[in-house]
Amino acid sequence: AMELAEVDGEFRACVKFVSDLLPGLLARVAPENRMLLVALREQALHGPASEHEEISTSASDEERESREAWAHLGSLDCAESKQMYVELVLNSVSREVREVARHETGGGETSGGGGGGESMGKLAKARAGKGRAKTTSSPATRDAGAARGVGGFDPGRWHAVTSATSTAPSPRAHHLFVALDRTHAMVVGGRVRGSMLADGRILDLGTLSWTEAKPCPFPVAGGAWFEWDGRLLMLGGYPAPAQVSEEDGKEASYLSTMGSLLPFSFGAAPAPPARPERVRLLEYHRASGEWSELPTHGAVPATKGGITATVARVARPGSKETAPEPEQRGNTLVVYGGEGEPGQFHGTVAFLDLEEMSWSLPALGGPSPGARAHHTALLADGEDQLVFFGGAN
Repeated sequence: AMELAEVDGEFRACVKFVSDLLPGLLARVAPENRMLLVALREQALHGPASEHEEISTSASDEERESREAWAHLGSLDCAESKQMYVELVLNSVSREVREVARHETGGGETSGGGGGGESMGKLAKARAGKGRAKTTSSPATRDAGAARGVGGFDPGRWHAVTSATSTAPSPRAHHLFVALDRTHAMVVGGRVRGSMLADGRILDLGTLSWTEAKPCPFPVAGGAWFEWDGRLLMLGGYPAPAQVSEEDGKEASYLSTMGSLLPFSFGAAPAPPARPERVRLLEYHRASGEWSELPTHGAVPATKGGITATVARVARPGSKETAPEPEQRGNTLVVYGGEGEPGQFHGTVAFLDLEEMSWSLPALGGPSPGARAHHTALLADGEDQLVFFGGAN
């Protein structure tokens, strides 16, 4: 109850800070933050937007966008809305206001109107003293903050998660999302209306804030992450330019069939005809945030989007073992399916020997599951069987 009362007091102080801002200063706050301020305030004071009348037809564009942001908060409860409003003001808005005022006054500080800047500084220090600050970056404080971020939500229910930073990634599809460590994840690439992206953003799961990451060396959409030997690797993606289909039901049919591949083995099969763009393998270095491209050789397949890339144990050619030992680590990346040019779906399987970085095409028996993309795959039966499900063709 005491914590709820504290959050309520902090919320009122932050609302006053924003309302006291000079119009010129408030206008310099990032538009997405202004809209989110309105949305969170309305959610905290009046509940979900769905319980209120539609906005007037004479409303401005920003008012309409703020109403949409409010609606996107869904059933976010009052306490969470207030908490997110406070964090948005302390972590982003007040900082933006200080920077604008410092620039316009030649380095002087601003109170934001009515001493608001000073009060926000005191509030931030008070929260830090209570262990509630969310702007630290050391591993220890990041781990502590995670308990109040994603990990602080109640289990067994949905929560609307809204970032309190203006550096959140833009809307996209066919992007890659991967955990970097216990408290950080990264989004990279994707596509928007046929255009591919290369930018990256890192999400702090403790503070729910985003920071910019170094972009991928080339635009990528529909590729696949995988981890091997402690290394984080990315493979494939649609060929550039990304003229991928919108998959609106008219250009693609969706599958609910399953297929499995057992056992894994290398075999002789002819290499595919030459294609203009081969698949590329990248490594993301967690410590430095840098990207590097790893050379591969052999029957390098064409790059495709919507593939599955699964690390599995595969017996080497000439090996006397009928199956790999359970304690052996995965040594081969099994790549299946994907879409190349628009509407061009594939059902081929390719092996990448991760120790030799060599590609091969296995000779497989039995009925093929068929060409597909955007399917899923998992290892089963002690990681000796690969099972596929669904997809589009």
